Amino acid sequence: MSVSAYPSDAEAPVAINGAAREREHDPAFLRVFCGVPAGVSDAEVIEGAEAVREMHAARERYEASVLRAKLLTSGWRDAVPDAEASFVPFPTDVLPHAAANLVRGQAAALDVDEAAVAVPVVVALAAAVGNVFAAAPKRTWHERPAVWAVLVMPSGAKKSGAVEAAVSPTLRFEADARAEHEAEAEAYAADLAQWEELTKAQQKSTPKPIPPPARRRFRVGDTTVESVASVHAENARGLLLYRDELSAWVGSFDRYSRGDADLANWIEMCGGRSAVIDRKSNRDRPTIHVPFPNVSVIGTIQPRTLRQKLGPPHFDSGFAARLLFVEPPSRPRRWTDADVTPEVLSAYDALIRRVYSVGMGEAPAPIDLTPEAKALFISFVNENGRLIDRTPEGPIRASLSKIEAYAVRFALAFHIADVAADRVPTEPGPLPANALARGIFLARWFRREQARVYIRHGFAEVSLDRDERLARKLPEAFTWQDVKEVWEVGKSGAYNVIERLLSKGFAEDEAHGRYRRTVGGMDTPGGLVDFLDFGPETT
Repeated sequence: MSVSAYPSDAEAPVAINGAAREREHDPAFLRVFCGVPAGVSDAEVIEGAEAVREMHAARERYEASVLRAKLLTSGWRDAVPDAEASFVPFPTDVLPHAAANLVRGQAAALDVDEAAVAVPVVVALAAAVGNVFAAAPKRTWHERPAVWAVLVMPSGAKKSGAVEAAVSPTLRFEADARAEHEAEAEAYAADLAQWEELTKAQQKSTPKPIPPPARRRFRVGDTTVESVASVHAENARGLLLYRDELSAWVGSFDRYSRGDADLANWIEMCGGRSAVIDRKSNRDRPTIHVPFPNVSVIGTIQPRTLRQKLGPPHFDSGFAARLLFVEPPSRPRRWTDADVTPEVLSAYDALIRRVYSVGMGEAPAPIDLTPEAKALFISFVNENGRLIDRTPEGPIRASLSKIEAYAVRFALAFHIADVAADRVPTEPGPLPANALARGIFLARWFRREQARVYIRHGFAEVSLDRDERLARKLPEAFTWQDVKEVWEVGKSGAYNVIERLLSKGFAEDEAHGRYRRTVGGMDTPGGLVDFLDFGPETT
């Protein structure tokens, strides 16, 4: 039953309760209680009463599940410090149990913030699900769990160890697949050599050895789009792109003539749209076709390098909006006796392995949302839409537009991991409200963290023209003296600037030498980051 099929209170029939419940199977009583018209048989009366009871029971289950889901996504404001630029701890409890234990254990052992391990864990889970399933918020909207995330921390902050702890099962699967393929290749070479030593008559009666299939791949490290697409074409499930340092990847798109084309190809991959890569350098295979691209990305970058590498091409194209940045606070390097137990490592390894063991069909299998999950997602989309409407044009607004899809992707990864953790060989079923609530929880966290990182590094205004960028630094009501100070010009130059601001619609003339800024301030105390806060105020 769809959400809209549940009747309103005014439309609901009278419930059978109280003393009437003792006679709920008495046709004579039911005829009077429910006002059944003449001509209806006793069997139909009983059947109708049962239908009414089931409708009320279904409605109660629906309302209870929505309430539970909303409780999962509430309580953020209590956890958010007052300072605008402060870091909000990662909501580790949204993760599957084995993954959450791994995050807590590794973060303690490395003495890093839990976010440094948790974000790569989310990417590892998404990569493990890959193209097996696609969440379907509606018939024409499908999302497969590809997640792009970047851990921003300074040198020596143990960011590499944090990421490796999260992706280590995937790296082991890659190493095992390589070793297995090498053994198969050696066996094939030996069999082929033995076959070639046979006489022609013997070769006719002896089948020629068949080469082993291409090696299964889980992870790629080469960030060129051609290399990734070549491997992906042989591995339809999807790939994890893991590089300890992502600076080369981020900075590669403006180095040579194919930079714009590669940027466009990567954007298509993130969106899951069919990718066609043309290669003039390879005559044997001039075109690579990946019908269902699914590449999850995780790596690290230093703050200064991020500011140097990420520029207008990334923001103008929409590439940057698809990257989820997290910059947890660094800690002094100190010895700690904390360590991760073998049981925690084994449980996390088993979880990732079980997710990878779920077989894939010819195409991603769509998974609908339960009515409760659909209601929750509609509420979140509307909430996020209101934030977008109130956010000035620029990089933060662009990143907000991608967070709705990420909420579904997170939820799907959590749902499949939950099912795999139960070790029950059944289909996962519709996406439940519990999984979607956790996905929304995490999307809200990334929404705020993204804005915080953008403002921290000056990205919030990087795509604005200079006049608009500087206009945001003016007081809401200003004079030519304010313009003179911000633009660092003389009086005549200030009035020239004011003319430009008025013509561009960035300011209004209030007469008597006073003007009013019409573009929003971006990084003032209590400004945009707090504006993207969580909790009942935004739901």
